[in-house]
Amino acid sequence: MRKLQVALLVALAVRVCLALATPGSFDVHVFGVVADSILENGPQSLYRMTPRFFYPYPPVWVWVEVLVRLLAVNFPFAIRLPGIIGDLAIIALLWKWTGKIYVLGPVALLITVIHGQFDSIPIFFCLLSVYWFQKKPDASALALAAGICFKSFPVLLLPAMLLRTQHKLRYCALALIPVCLILIPFISPFLIRELFNYQGVAQFGPLVPIRSLYILLGSRIPDEMQYQILSVSRLLFVILYSVTIFLSRRESLPKAAYLVFITFYTFYAGIGPQYLYWALPFALLQGEYLFSILATTCLFITYIGWMPETLLLDPVPTWISRIGYGFAGTVFWFYSLYYWLRGIK
Repeated sequence: MRKLQVALLVALAVRVCLALATPGSFDVHVFGVVADSILENGPQSLYRMTPRFFYPYPPVWVWVEVLVRLLAVNFPFAIRLPGIIGDLAIIALLWKWTGKIYVLGPVALLITVIHGQFDSIPIFFCLLSVYWFQKKPDASALALAAGICFKSFPVLLLPAMLLRTQHKLRYCALALIPVCLILIPFISPFLIRELFNYQGVAQFGPLVPIRSLYILLGSRIPDEMQYQILSVSRLLFVILYSVTIFLSRRESLPKAAYLVFITFYTFYAGIGPQYLYWALPFALLQGEYLFSILATTCLFITYIGWMPETLLLDPVPTWISRIGYGFAGTVFWFYSLYYWLRGIK
């Protein structure tokens, strides 16, 4: 226990210092803009007044933004604290589960602190849901619901869980009814546009090898082709995700969860940087440390190439960032493809 306490204190100190020293990404700015809109125009302005930058989150995180705006002097720093708490909660739960201390490494630091995203919170609830699944199925379903209420991606784990429980209707209801209840007051075409039509950010996934070929040829992938690939990949992912859920039904739930996210990385083209955090705790549970190394490399190259200001760095030459991005992203994609092929056998 003492080792865990020391690890948590060190992890907290490092994250707080980095958050104070760095400005966060554009997403941190968006959180502040949305909070100001809610305070000025009321809750119904959510989704209706965010067409410039999309707000693809269920209506729970927004109240964190509003609370931080009302209470904090330094908004860019304070808005990252909930994500930091999420990191620490994941570390503590992994220790309780395995008896080992995982500090989550650079992936969590880059996403939670440098980028300023809050994926650690729904990831913690995903992990908690899997942890409780056998002994506390109702609590497991409610934990999954909590994750979905922050970000929608935990719903990807629901079919794998339904295949492993005899009380499918009860589990499904407990996992989805709370989400429906928080969405009902905001039902509108704007909600559908922002939450359900959002296709992600095409920075990783199967688009990277294709982009790399264009880079080697000294060209750039046409926008129209990129949109077409993104649309096709959405359908392809749904099909192969269903295949993965079925073929992994005899695997342990943590491994099945990891396979679900690996399937997402392999076949969907709209993979943003923060999405690489989703699979990390489950990769650690499988002993897949290579995932952490590859994800860290991809993220670091992405930030120094496209968002160097988040790391307080000067921009690097474009050709260096393109080659690094193409190489790291392609290696990560081939790893995902290899693991998926191996996992569904």
